[in-house]
Amino acid sequence: MNTAECLINLKNLSKVYRTESVETTALNAINIEVEKGEFVAVMGPFGYGKSKLLNALGAALTFLTVMWSLKN
Repeated sequence: MNTAECLINLKNLSKVYRTESVETTALNAINIEVEKGEFVAVMGPFGYGKSKLLNALGAALTFLTVMWSLKN
């Protein structure tokens, strides 16, 4: 991929919820690259982290590990 054309670059995105007895992984080392002009659909069953992923793109959540960039 030509990084000059990459609008969204998300690397190693992870989100884990913890309670005293349970640890639940919502997102596990997600990597996404979206180039200029691409259309992207996020699809999957209930409870598979679609909303968490979209919130991460909007920088609305605090993640354990995230490195992302947004151009233009």
